[in-house]
Amino acid sequence: MIRDATTEDAPAVRALVAGLALRGPLDDAVVDDHLRRALADDRSVLLVAEDGDAVIGYLLGVLAPMMVHGGLALVQELAVREDHRRTGAGAALVRHFEERAGTAGASVVSLATSRAGEFYAALGYVPTATYYRRELH
Repeated sequence: MIRDATTEDAPAVRALVAGLALRGPLDDAVVDDHLRRALADDRSVLLVAEDGDAVIGYLLGVLAPMMVHGGLALVQELAVREDHRRTGAGAALVRHFEERAGTAGASVVSLATSRAGEFYAALGYVPTATYYRRELH
C-alpha cells in the first residue's frame, strides 16, 4: 500500500535514509527536521510503502514549475528495505508519484541516480543529461 507519509513515519524513514547516505552516518535530528519540512511544503511529496503495518519504502519528490515543460516533477530520494526489494514496492512508489505529478500539471518526471539505473530503465526512464553537483558545506 502506498500512502502519504506522516511525522509518525520518521523512525522508519530515518532507517531507510541511512541506506542512501554516501558520506557517512546522518544526523537523526537533521533527517527528522527535513522530513517535517517536506511534509509542510506544498511542493514536496513524501510517500511511504507499507507491508502490513511496516513501512518498507519511501519516496521524496518535488513538484516545480518549469517553463520549458510546463511543470517538472523530481524524484529526489527513493529507498526500499533490502528484504522487500524486487517485490514491486519501489515501482509502486514511482508510479504513485508519477500520477500525483501528472495531476499537479507536470509533464516530465526527472531524477538522478548513481546506483539504480537498471531499476529506472525498467520503468521506462531514459538517460538524458549529465548530472553535476557542488557541495556547499
